[in-house]
Amino acid sequence: MAISNRITLLVLGGLITFAVVMYAMWFANNFEKRYREVRVDVSPEARRNQFLAAERFISESGTGASSHRNRDIFSLNPGDNDTIFLGNYGLLFLERNHDELWQWLERGGHLIFTAYDREDEDEPLELLDDLGVELVWLDEDEEEIHCEDSLEPCLNEEDEEDDESWSYIPRHVTVAFQSNTPGDYHARFKADRHLNDPRELADVVVGSGWMANLLQYPVGEGRVTILSDNDLFENGLIGEKDHAYLLSRLTSGSDHVWFFYSAEMPSLTELMWRHAPYLMMLLPLLLLLIGWRMLCNSGPNRYPRYDERRNLLEHLDASAQFSWRIDRAQRMLLENRYSVEQAWRRRHPQLNTLEQRERCEWIGEKSGIHPNAIERTLYGSVESEQDFIRATSILQQLTAQVNPAMRYNEP
Repeated sequence: MAISNRITLLVLGGLITFAVVMYAMWFANNFEKRYREVRVDVSPEARRNQFLAAERFISESGTGASSHRNRDIFSLNPGDNDTIFLGNYGLLFLERNHDELWQWLERGGHLIFTAYDREDEDEPLELLDDLGVELVWLDEDEEEIHCEDSLEPCLNEEDEEDDESWSYIPRHVTVAFQSNTPGDYHARFKADRHLNDPRELADVVVGSGWMANLLQYPVGEGRVTILSDNDLFENGLIGEKDHAYLLSRLTSGSDHVWFFYSAEMPSLTELMWRHAPYLMMLLPLLLLLIGWRMLCNSGPNRYPRYDERRNLLEHLDASAQFSWRIDRAQRMLLENRYSVEQAWRRRHPQLNTLEQRERCEWIGEKSGIHPNAIERTLYGSVESEQDFIRATSILQQLTAQVNPAMRYNEP
């Protein structure tokens, strides 16, 4: 490379490097890195599983956690040192698995579920009756709701500025719970649902000074935790107050936490509306059309036809047309080809030593038929009716010459 070219390349490289360095300095002096939090829509997984945030929190805390929507919990083989958190599981599920749950608890398992109510006064509540727990519903007018074990009623935030208006919080009550870590910890439960422990068998009680919202009972080597409601652990509320910390205290020491967020199977109508809404909207119209068609006739009634009986030639012609439409007479043609060829070979054994073309020329010489016609007839394909007629005619001639007494299958 010439010296001038090298100098030119060095100058260009230096200019490009200088430009890149200057641009980097300008960019660093005029721009700064900032983080901005942007709220996005809720993911489909979070809509389906209202305890997804609780599962992620437990996983990030170092304890194994997983969410499932399964009626048969014990098909997943939970360990004896695991915790099962039942989200929206109702009375029917706990009744069906009562014995298996109880045996698992006695081996060291921990069950967390929400108290449920009986539909009939005489209906047993199985696990709640075994522990002696009662779910108490309170109306706003029956009791004053107190906060944080205080004797003073809680004012509605909207009415705090109005001294003449005393109204109590209609939906939630805040309760305090203890922890090994110094400090005050609070959780918020629904104000109209509380737990009653008439036998006083619970070793852990969390709630206001006059009614409990969380009870924990020892069962063999394990324990059962009953909540008045579990809304505080759902995606929208677990980040408020000390709800996440309360959940970590309840599940501490567990090898794995199983969140079962739903055991309710949606109805067929709900599934169809979810996956095929347009079909559901058209279904009433379809039913209306079917009903109209069943009730009303469109057009005159048709009566059976009684035509005259066909003659024999019409039946033969129809049978021939049907046979041709099915396999275009290929089977019958193949059988006749094979019979004629074998007859010539038996009559003239020297044909067995000849190739196909030589054999056709030898037969053509003896029969007076052109070898090409014999080759198309014995070995070629038949596509049209005219080809079939010509092949049949030549086969008849070959049959008559090789053995006049030989039977030939007429089409």
